[in-house]
Amino acid sequence: GLDESADSRDLVLHLRSMDPVVIGIDDLHRLMLREVGGYEGLRWMLGIFQATAHRHFWVTSLHQHTWSFLFGAAAPINMDVFRAAVRIGRLSSEEMASWIKGRSEAAGISLGFSSLASEASDDPRTLNRIETAYWRLLRDESGGNPAVAEAYFLASLCSGGPGKADILLFDAPEESRLEEITDAEVFTLSALLIHDGLSVELLERVLGISKDELRSACRHLIGLEIIERSEKGYVVRMPWQPVVARFLQQNRLLYAAG
Repeated sequence: GLDESADSRDLVLHLRSMDPVVIGIDDLHRLMLREVGGYEGLRWMLGIFQATAHRHFWVTSLHQHTWSFLFGAAAPINMDVFRAAVRIGRLSSEEMASWIKGRSEAAGISLGFSSLASEASDDPRTLNRIETAYWRLLRDESGGNPAVAEAYFLASLCSGGPGKADILLFDAPEESRLEEITDAEVFTLSALLIHDGLSVELLERVLGISKDELRSACRHLIGLEIIERSEKGYVVRMPWQPVVARFLQQNRLLYAAG
């Protein structure tokens, strides 16, 4: 083991003395904060990667919007230490249907789409067209993001009896709500999306806006059902994430994922 007071040099020496292993680190973006001096934790960890990559195989995950921000011109950090970046791709409507239906079948649940028909019908061709249209709508509204699609799908479910679930139409976010928000609320959404959630205290450090104004902004955004509380503080609600991302990109407050 390694003493808790050990510095980075001790850690590197310890890692180099170990047999080669695969080391995984989840949510690497938690080591940075978009403020002066807020990148030191991430820079330190990247240095550990670079100093031991000849010995160990490092695998880490990073929030997509943080990754895009860090590769932007304004980010004071070098991300070229990674040998390869694997982006979780967008699902097609066919892939989404296969994934969700497979999980439902594994749980012993049969999905029914007849409730989506404008008129009662048991014609297989009609029901197949309705189901295909549902998966296309789900893909379009979620942008192919599996986590967003799952949130929409769960909102679609209605009990159809033992081992069955009827599918209803889900409610998509009303983009017009973003026209009601103040500048402070826009900046709050940008910080929450880039960091994958922040507390009011951390929002104050990132944005330089008073806690009282931030609490007011968060209350309004919760009222609009755009954000919600979590163990991270506040996060953009999953169905709203692609909508908010498009809005911020249009206003040049967020780098496009790439």
